[in-house]
Amino acid sequence: MDTIALTQWIGAIGIGLFYPIQNWRAFTTKNPVGLSFLAFSAIAVGVAGYISLGVRLGTPIFYGLNSINLIFVFLLLGLIWRCSSLLPKKERLLGTIVLIVGLSGLVAVNLLAADVAKWSGWIGLAGIIAFYPAQNAKLFKSRDPIGLSLTACVSLFIGLCGLAVFGVLINDVTVALGNGLSALGTIPIIYGIL
Repeated sequence: MDTIALTQWIGAIGIGLFYPIQNWRAFTTKNPVGLSFLAFSAIAVGVAGYISLGVRLGTPIFYGLNSINLIFVFLLLGLIWRCSSLLPKKERLLGTIVLIVGLSGLVAVNLLAADVAKWSGWIGLAGIIAFYPAQNAKLFKSRDPIGLSLTACVSLFIGLCGLAVFGVLINDVTVALGNGLSALGTIPIIYGIL
């Protein structure tokens, strides 16, 4: 197995484990107070951008992983929408706007852009990076990490590091930067849980 495939698999396994574990934690506690609807709306757009990028690059592990992740992200969004007693109307509205504008922009890129891979990557990068400030602010404001799983976040950190290296190896700045900065953004979440 070459290094590119290895880093894709590390990313796929690490991030692939994050969402089922995180969803299980959030659904069993039925307490998504520490989870941000706005943050998960942004990451939904980012994951969708990376699906489009992966399809254009011909990297089935990368786009397959992100396709599964998008399902889990929408499950979490549904749980947060339905069960969070502390979800302000403003955050609900902003998250909905982010979803509509971001996904509409991605559709437009796929229909109209000359370099779909490049623009899909930048949409992916923007959505992934926008997740962390919103999620970390929500976590530290609520001081309630019960809906978050330490195991899931550590798995996510490892997967993000793998995909950051993958991005470097395939010379894609959006994948390298998005996943590298996301790995750094995961550290305060892990700290908040501990």
